[in-house]
Amino acid sequence: MGMAPWLTLAALSLVALPAAAHPNTPLPVYGEVPCMVTVDKAVEPRFDLGFSIPKSPFGPIDDKSPLLDNHTVQFFGFNRQIQDRLSNWITQDDLDRVAGHGIIDPSPVTDDDILELSSYWEPDEWVRVTPDDDRLPLDPDENARVLWDTTDVEPGTYVIASYSWEPPTNLWLQRYGAIRVIADAADPSTIGPSVFLAVDIGASAKAGEDYPVRGCSEGMEGTTIELQWLDRTVTDDLQWEAFATVDAGGVLEGSLPTSADLVGHLLGVRAVATDPMGREYIAYAPVSVDVQSGGGAPSDGGGSDDASGSDGGAMSSSSDDGLPGSSDGGETSGGDAAPAENDDSAGCSCAQSGPRPALAWLWLLAIFVRRRHPTWG
Repeated sequence: MGMAPWLTLAALSLVALPAAAHPNTPLPVYGEVPCMVTVDKAVEPRFDLGFSIPKSPFGPIDDKSPLLDNHTVQFFGFNRQIQDRLSNWITQDDLDRVAGHGIIDPSPVTDDDILELSSYWEPDEWVRVTPDDDRLPLDPDENARVLWDTTDVEPGTYVIASYSWEPPTNLWLQRYGAIRVIADAADPSTIGPSVFLAVDIGASAKAGEDYPVRGCSEGMEGTTIELQWLDRTVTDDLQWEAFATVDAGGVLEGSLPTSADLVGHLLGVRAVATDPMGREYIAYAPVSVDVQSGGGAPSDGGGSDDASGSDGGAMSSSSDDGLPGSSDGGETSGGDAAPAENDDSAGCSCAQSGPRPALAWLWLLAIFVRRRHPTWG
């Protein structure tokens, strides 16, 4: 089946960081990453989070910070997908240490600027992958690794975000893909459904044409996924509207229809997975789809299945364009963090494309301060 490229990858070096950030602050690069990996705590509770720290194009950092742990990185797992702001500080102690050195004026800082105190994130919605007192140096390293011990982690679907610590401005970056932590693969009742969406960076569609929505999912038999869209350009009466329903399991596909009246609008996309036990998980596409003029009638060639998407069929084999291969939706415990693109042993094989720039497929959540709109989440 003909298929448009699944993802458009962008080099991080093309993304402008806030001026307050040190130009030499590197961010982790994860290489090839599956759309979803399952970690079965009953088999192997440790997940190998492999990454690399690239060399700065600006040369070695001239670190004059009085903080002994400056220029380090820490990892977190979030069991609710990141649509809320991520705080610039992790703990009150972090803030106090920085303020004590005169690096910032702490008076404007509120509880929502501190992750441990933020009203945007409940304590049970995030976990530390690495501890605060053991942040890792941000020195160039092609084979950096972190073992996430999930022994005491509640079963659920997690996304990983790194936190580069270099006050006054610290940088958040979300890792592509989801990690599904389960207590026992033989008992599907121990965890609800899981879903992850991937939408092109710089996503756009011509008015009147369908936009292909891709992702991956897992869930007990009978789990369904409703794909929904939202017009983020309007300010009143924001409502999510369904455009497709698919069955969970393996590669997820759907078609988002557009029309002439949406030209110039940004469309948000999300997937609501519900299993027979009534458990729900919501995944959000990382970027909105920009509807542009110049389209025609929806085409039946070069795109995904029709909007109903009820068969939830697998995609065609991978190509030089980075298309994900077919998947049987199999699950396995966490192993290599960067398996080959079509390695079904890692779960859904919607892997990050391999033959791309070294800094590709990094989702910049740096200084993610947009407050949550009450109807977006």
